[in-house]
Amino acid sequence: APPLTNPRGLEASRSNRSGEVTLDWTTVTNALNYQIEFTTSDPNLPEVEWVQSGVSSKSKYSVENLSVGQFYWFRVKAYGRDDASGYSDPASVMAA
Repeated sequence: APPLTNPRGLEASRSNRSGEVTLDWTTVTNALNYQIEFTTSDPNLPEVEWVQSGVSSKSKYSVENLSVGQFYWFRVKAYGRDDASGYSDPASVMAA
């Protein structure tokens, strides 16, 4: 199988529930699941630490229990049967 492409089109949006953010991205061909990571510091900084948020089998994911008024950056990586993609470009949103 060809290598997995990096997830594209990642969008982070606030849901109508407090402290919840919904992520959507374009499905990656041959991906079995996706790992979602987040950080609260600018991802362009060299010291940034990404934290795993969860895993999704679909190209969408809801993140709950976020701090209201806090900025979050998210990124997604695809996993296939034998390999993984690189990371998506990050998407940011302020939790409300």
